[in-house]
Amino acid sequence: MSKHISPELRREIRKQVRNGKSKYRVAKEMKLPQKIVYYHTRDYPSGGPGRSEIRGKTLELLKELLENGHVHCRHRCSPNLHTLQKHFPAIKRAQIYHKSIYYLEDKNREAIRALLDAKRSKVINYQDLANMSKVFDVSLSKREKKEFIGKKRTKN
Repeated sequence: MSKHISPELRREIRKQVRNGKSKYRVAKEMKLPQKIVYYHTRDYPSGGPGRSEIRGKTLELLKELLENGHVHCRHRCSPNLHTLQKHFPAIKRAQIYHKSIYYLEDKNREAIRALLDAKRSKVINYQDLANMSKVFDVSLSKREKKEFIGKKRTKN
């Protein structure tokens, strides 16, 4: 197979790729081997900008995040939530007790409560609570601290 083609054909291939057609599509429509098209357009990036829509599992996680204000990161959802963070800077992530939680920045109080409720051990001390409030960027009142510690803690 020769990579030598006429200058007119080369210009046409390059023009179509510049106008947005994929290299694969140009080769198919012009009935040329893909190697020729790829060779003569090797200075152009392959592929488009990628998918920009949010769909599938990522969309489900976004719905849950908007509904609850937070999402506990389960096994393989971290890449999906990281994608959401790229699109929406208001989504924050905190990791405490080897558990990750993604939350909306204005829902940090609900997120800290959800993380405490999901904690296996219901025992927490003031130092742990102070560290968690730093992570979530929340300043807690004395009453809230007592509620979190468990002295006046009620089930929701």
